[in-house]
Amino acid sequence: MVKRKAAVIIADTGFSEDSLAGARRILGCYDLVKRRVIIGDPYVGDATDLGAFAGDPSGHGSIVLERTLAQDADVPLVLIRSHDPMEGIIRTSWLDGKPAADGWTDAYLWAVRLCRLHKLASAANFSFGRIYHAADGTGWDAFQFAKVTGRGLPGHVVVAAAGPGDGRPVHASFGVAAETACAVDVEQDGDTSYNFWTKVNGALDSNRQDAQDDWILEVWRDGRLVLRQDGTQVPVNFWNGRKQVQFELKGAGKVALVVRMKHGAREKRDFECWLATGNARFLNHVDGTYIVEPAAFASVIAVGLKAGSYAPDQESPDSKPDVLLDGGGPISFRLPEITVKVARMLEADPSLDSFQVKEKLKAWA
Repeated sequence: MVKRKAAVIIADTGFSEDSLAGARRILGCYDLVKRRVIIGDPYVGDATDLGAFAGDPSGHGSIVLERTLAQDADVPLVLIRSHDPMEGIIRTSWLDGKPAADGWTDAYLWAVRLCRLHKLASAANFSFGRIYHAADGTGWDAFQFAKVTGRGLPGHVVVAAAGPGDGRPVHASFGVAAETACAVDVEQDGDTSYNFWTKVNGALDSNRQDAQDDWILEVWRDGRLVLRQDGTQVPVNFWNGRKQVQFELKGAGKVALVVRMKHGAREKRDFECWLATGNARFLNHVDGTYIVEPAAFASVIAVGLKAGSYAPDQESPDSKPDVLLDGGGPISFRLPEITVKVARMLEADPSLDSFQVKEKLKAWA
């Protein structure tokens, strides 16, 4: 067997027995559903007992694996079952403000460590995406990624799908002047979860923590107040110094998010909100950019379609998606083309970091 210098990491819904049978070298598997790890032989690299790991009710991860192997049948693999069939993506769980159980980013860090044990660089394939954090590189997942990938961190690169590219109005951003209020209107067609953030104007100053507390969020449903959140009661996330409010509203209806600045507030504050799940849309204060996590993060290579609509400036040199492909079809099934190409770049030069790989891909595209 030819010695390889780079592996591909795939995190997805699972992998069928047939798709696993086509893989020639599996270094290891992390099953977040069953909370089980399978490690391959350190000299051969072939994981055993794959029957217990096999399973993919949706078939999505199996297709991604098969298309990866169609691009490179001999590539070493690390596989992560990152989705629960009922609950979706498995995220880091928390207890008393501290991580309590692994989620998909923890599994990715494990996969990178495994690649390093085999002295391999890695290209990771993340075909899924939603908005769970600030989506600007300051959320928990971006904090996790920054431990192993990014500028000045060679050899490990993440490739992710930019999203459906349908220009959906699911992101609102707005500013509220001192002692005023702003209402953001939402048309909700069914159960919807919301992810509300306060932005930091410049670097966080720990001596002015009170400046993060001068607002009140009111959520109105069909003219009735259903949630009132005082900024003083919202803890600051330790990884990015921002305040976050997450909530879910059931069923269809008209929703208004009203942010009121308290009496005596001294400055304008910036806010943003994402519709994380469900079929709903903002009617005003819409931000036209819709790149999902983790593709939204600066260190991650976001892949989209030229025919898609992700942002008003998506074709400018420094905007996302970083790579736009010709043709159509689900972008998640096109991602292996880029992931394997990145792995080959790292085979040739494992000293490249994600930003250097990104520039090479842009020149190629």
